[in-house]
Amino acid sequence: MSLRKHPVSCLLSLLSLTGTTAVSAEELSQNLTSVRGTLENVQLTPESVTVIEAATQNETYRNRLEDIAALVPGMIVDRRSAVPGGASIALRGVDSDFTSPAFDPTVALVIDGVYTGTHAGNNPALFDYERIEVARNPQGGNLAAAGSGGAIYLTRSKPTGITGIRAEASVGQQSLRRFDVVGNTALPGQSGIKLKATLSITGGTKDYYENISRRTENDNDRLGFTLSGLWEYSDDFSLQYTYEREDDDSTTPVLLNLSDANDLVCQASVAAGSNDTCVEVAKPDFPTTGTIRLTTQNYANTRHYEGDYHTLAADLNWSGIAFHSITAWRSNNESSSQDLDASYLDYLSIDRQYDFDQFSQSLSAAVRLSDALRLRMGVDYRSSDYDLQREDHYIYQNLASLGLADAPLPGQNRQIMSSQGSDTTSVSGRLDYQLNPAWQADLALRWNHVDKTFRHATTHPGLTNPVLGRGNESWEASTGSAGLTYTVDETAVMYFRYDRAWAPGGYFDEALTPVSAGSFDSQSVHSWEIGLKTEWWDRKLRLNITRFNTTYDDRLQKYPHRATNGRIEATIGNASDTEIKGWETELEARPLDNLTLRGTWYHSNADFVRYLVPDLSTAGGFTDLSGQVPSRSPSDMFYLSTLYGFPLGEGRVNLFAAYRYQKEYLTNSLEPRSVFYNHTTLDLSVDYLWKEWTFRVFSQNLKDNNQIRNTNSLQTYDVVSLHPAASPQSIVTWAEYNEPRFSGIKVIYQPDW
Repeated sequence: MSLRKHPVSCLLSLLSLTGTTAVSAEELSQNLTSVRGTLENVQLTPESVTVIEAATQNETYRNRLEDIAALVPGMIVDRRSAVPGGASIALRGVDSDFTSPAFDPTVALVIDGVYTGTHAGNNPALFDYERIEVARNPQGGNLAAAGSGGAIYLTRSKPTGITGIRAEASVGQQSLRRFDVVGNTALPGQSGIKLKATLSITGGTKDYYENISRRTENDNDRLGFTLSGLWEYSDDFSLQYTYEREDDDSTTPVLLNLSDANDLVCQASVAAGSNDTCVEVAKPDFPTTGTIRLTTQNYANTRHYEGDYHTLAADLNWSGIAFHSITAWRSNNESSSQDLDASYLDYLSIDRQYDFDQFSQSLSAAVRLSDALRLRMGVDYRSSDYDLQREDHYIYQNLASLGLADAPLPGQNRQIMSSQGSDTTSVSGRLDYQLNPAWQADLALRWNHVDKTFRHATTHPGLTNPVLGRGNESWEASTGSAGLTYTVDETAVMYFRYDRAWAPGGYFDEALTPVSAGSFDSQSVHSWEIGLKTEWWDRKLRLNITRFNTTYDDRLQKYPHRATNGRIEATIGNASDTEIKGWETELEARPLDNLTLRGTWYHSNADFVRYLVPDLSTAGGFTDLSGQVPSRSPSDMFYLSTLYGFPLGEGRVNLFAAYRYQKEYLTNSLEPRSVFYNHTTLDLSVDYLWKEWTFRVFSQNLKDNNQIRNTNSLQTYDVVSLHPAASPQSIVTWAEYNEPRFSGIKVIYQPDW
């Protein structure tokens, strides 16, 4: 039987191995969550939270956040080529369309209580995290950040104060070499220190990623380390300081060329006597060109990313009040260089430099006022500064030669210099009240105030001096949540929850003129859900079901409009409203001691109930696009995994298999070519645990199911103010790809000192 042709049969065969084993199963582990500010059993928490403990993460080869997405109903992680270590993350069909630091991620990433604030680095390596919590509902009551589409909370392991080490080494396809090590030791007194280091290198590959210039891409070169110290003065007071450093000199994962006769770069190639930049075969196969016999055509990209992060956390228990403080500094620097034609034409290349600095301070206090009433209050402050420098080469002259824009000065390139500052203040309060042994109510309210400043300068063809713009604006909003919980017994809970979250307004950092950079308003999300969490068969079966409805109002979209001088430029505005409703199911079972099953199912219906953009041909008119489908909103997703173990010799064998199905969805609502077709993946791994060692053979996406995603087009109005009579055109269209089959070997060493 071919595993590649019959993945479901493979799973069933693996399950059949248990037929001759008669062992009484242990209870499922009780996972904990802290999304509501206190550590509690996730099965008793009246929110839709998925908790992935370190043991679950280590069942198979799960290296990055995207590798655990299948465990969470309705979660999609699409890595982004131009964002180092970054991704577009969607929960329940609510995603992030804009990935520059000017826009808060719709799905927030929180590491050790610190909101990261950017898309760069939001697909982190998962080594040495003791708990991953994915809150699928809006986090307006829990989080002093956007979190309008939910949040991902990552918690690192604390210094243990006990001397020990854990080391992992992996080798695999694409010349993978990855090394992870973490060590703990004790310091004098009740103190401990921990050092973690990660090195990941791949040599690239020519099978899928070689471009016209015969350059091999997809190299990976990443180094990171973390130093953490914990001082526990007493049971009532502790301090923990963590420093983290990241350096990433990887080449950008390749972009696949989808340009056709409607794209200017293809037209220019044909005019030059070639069709090197014109795609002939589109989805579902990888594109090819007419004269280059390669599996794909792609673009050349390089990038660099470095980050420095400092976190100081303090906990104090005084007179029955639990105080918690987190002070954090984060600094990110990103740069990238893109050749967006990958041909012998000098048609368009782009250089970008991003600098982002963030300081945050949070202070909370929790107290139990009575046996039935618990109160938690908090104050949060966050300040950030963001600078962008962008330069586009060749494109001014090429567009001017077509009569679409003014002629540039000799050697003139398009330049953008944009700076933004933001100050956020948030005050919150939460009440949890036990009405009687069966009923509980909770209410969380948060007041948010944001001030933003904006400075912007852009060059224009034929003009010596750049066009300048400035802005200063404030936004306020009240967010929160309310819930009612009914406890049937210690194994079943029913709840109803309402959440309201928001994302503040801001400015368009890549606008061509101050008119197009004018501020956009805040976005808001309203959601309700009804949930049932149950455990059966002496806690050997866990089944959770959720029904949800989410409305996303004043959602940001990018579109062309006419500036005051009649020219056509890109801008960003609150153009759409979205409604998403659906069902979620989570299943975990342990029918035998040596067998664990996990499954998720997600079904939703997503629609634009409003999507209006300016009609360029009619003054004051609008075009209705509400018939489009929101991005990253598949109607169905399914996941099933099995972990089976048995003793062998002096050790133990663990067999893991996982099957995932995603129904087709768009990664760009307005681009028909951006369909991510019905997709299945099969992951397998075999472990042998012997003494202090674990030896693993693994394969992700065993069927090597290749798909195109994140399709985008760069339009003429994105680059230059078009003449009033000009018609917008696509300059170039590109896409990214899902991960191909990835197999390898991993060795884990953890001595028992």
